[in-house]
Amino acid sequence: MANEKTTVGTKMGAVVRTALEAVPLVGGSLATAWSEWDTNRRFARIESTVQHLAFRLAALGDRFDATTIGDEELQLLEEVLRRVQIEHREMKRQKFAQILVGTWTSQRHRPFEERMQHIRALDEFSSLHIEILQFLAKRTEGEYPGYSAIGDAVDVPPEDRDTVLVPALDRFSSGYGYIKRAWGMAKGEGSVLFTKNLSVEGIARKCEHTITEAGRRFLDALK
Repeated sequence: MANEKTTVGTKMGAVVRTALEAVPLVGGSLATAWSEWDTNRRFARIESTVQHLAFRLAALGDRFDATTIGDEELQLLEEVLRRVQIEHREMKRQKFAQILVGTWTSQRHRPFEERMQHIRALDEFSSLHIEILQFLAKRTEGEYPGYSAIGDAVDVPPEDRDTVLVPALDRFSSGYGYIKRAWGMAKGEGSVLFTKNLSVEGIARKCEHTITEAGRRFLDALK
């Protein structure tokens, strides 16, 4: 899959160059500029991520054993590098390096599919997603915040919650299994939602939430 997507990116670059070359008078110059920019930016992003990765691994000292790196770990590295070459945010590229270190060390005993899922989740998540998970991870036993409490904690204005908070909570639950939500968890009920016509928005507003062990492992990989 990674090789297929890399090939698509290469083909796209060729298509852009060809299209630019067709522009009268300036096409050749534009095509050359695109080719240089496309190549240089991808290389620079990969290089900076690898440097950040090396820095983090060196900081681990004896806690990191390079001889344990096998095919699965190199597949995870390939997935990270494929993503960072098109990621324009430096902070996000650093987080990719962080999570790769986590999948190579503290989460190395976990199944390959789960570790790969962590990388794909990070690609999809924003800093707000991570804030929500961190907030839920800090709740004490028996504390199950509702929709409004989560929104207040991560500073999402009430008027933006339907477009920002609802999709995030739904993705955590249905897409990754990083949170659980139900009615009445604080009362020890944890009721299953049987209402047939209840919308995603209705579920989010009415439910109480808690982080799952899978969600905690994702955060652990980011440490």
